[in-house]
Amino acid sequence: MNIKAWMLNETKYKYSFSDVAGVAEEPKKGVRKLGPYSKNKFHNTKIGICILCPDEHKQVGQKFYKCIQNGLLYYKPFHTTYKINNCYYAPMQTFQGVDGGAYRRASLDLIQHIDSTKADIWLCYVVIENSFKDIPATQNPYYISKAILLSNQILVQSITVEKAKQSDSDLQWILDSISLQSYVKIGGTPWTVESLDSVPEIIMGIGEARLSQESKEHIFGYATVFNQNGAYLWTGFGKPALGFDEYIANLQKRIVDSIDEYTRVEKVPPKRLIIHLYKPSGRRTEVAAIENGIAQTNSQIEFAILHVDHNTDFRIFDDVMPDLKPYGKVAVYIDELQRLIVLSGREIKWIPPRVARLHLSPLSTYRDLNSLTQQAYNFTKIHWAGFQPNNVPVTLRYPSQLAQKYGNLEKLEGDWYKLITSSFLFDKIWFI
Repeated sequence: MNIKAWMLNETKYKYSFSDVAGVAEEPKKGVRKLGPYSKNKFHNTKIGICILCPDEHKQVGQKFYKCIQNGLLYYKPFHTTYKINNCYYAPMQTFQGVDGGAYRRASLDLIQHIDSTKADIWLCYVVIENSFKDIPATQNPYYISKAILLSNQILVQSITVEKAKQSDSDLQWILDSISLQSYVKIGGTPWTVESLDSVPEIIMGIGEARLSQESKEHIFGYATVFNQNGAYLWTGFGKPALGFDEYIANLQKRIVDSIDEYTRVEKVPPKRLIIHLYKPSGRRTEVAAIENGIAQTNSQIEFAILHVDHNTDFRIFDDVMPDLKPYGKVAVYIDELQRLIVLSGREIKWIPPRVARLHLSPLSTYRDLNSLTQQAYNFTKIHWAGFQPNNVPVTLRYPSQLAQKYGNLEKLEGDWYKLITSSFLFDKIWFI
């Protein structure tokens, strides 16, 4: 039996809107050497940063906050790395207690202090404990603080005491990732990847989450990317859907809104719509929503629906290697509508090899599956929770993370539909 396999192309990164072509410089080195993609976005903007920390973790919090500002070993200060020339670090705010009530009072006190001093605070670091992850959202100190601060248009970045206590040699890398997430949350773009062609294109990812193992309620998240200036750029996330019926109705609306938005921003209508889906598509559900959405805009758009299946029974082995682990970028032809792809391989030692099966819906009108395979692989390279590649395309990872965060925040007070769809959060990756 002959098996057709090939190596996908290396992903090209972009660190500037004006770059004619992408470069091979990987993100950690690229951001340091060339600066972030949106390096001019905050050029004349004052960015205020603060920190909330329980009294009993004051010493740990102080060291962390000092390192964010001044650097540590390899790690360079946040404002230096991301070219923020007017960055203000407010004094640390401490408080007594480590329960939900203590974090609520501290968050409300911080808001009152900010209002009285008219400080322009964009981001707040919140020192938490690992054990908080086992506390229900309604009593969880992290979610309580996040809800209050987001409602007052302050982005939140958590740091666990356990991570902040790491040795300097480990803490420098933790600081690197936290600074990256901080920059992304305030609306920065650290890097992006070069698009495969210049065709006006929208890529929409759909993922889902459940609030617990026992929960039968599905929450669906959406993420939209535009192909702009030869690069893929996030344009919006919006409100996740609760339940399947709402998901399908929202999908059609998101498609209409995305086509209209692309046409307004780019001054040309999109020619192609790509959907990355966490599940097989249905003829009377996803396909109907897509066709109806395109028809509603009177557009002549090709579309492709790609199911990215991470639970496939297929495996790929490299019999040249003693441990049989393959390298990433390997693609394998199964049939006209299916490919296998190694999203992460032996070259990334800290995560296990990940094989996905890509299945193109036969109802798709755009059917270049080899190009779609390369594109899905490239989207593993812009997971901005850290500098290393992820083994899930962010077009699926981000919607799932958004759905999970939204589901927990929905249990707390506040008009989360209004907040999530507001201009303040709609285009920000606030949920990583």
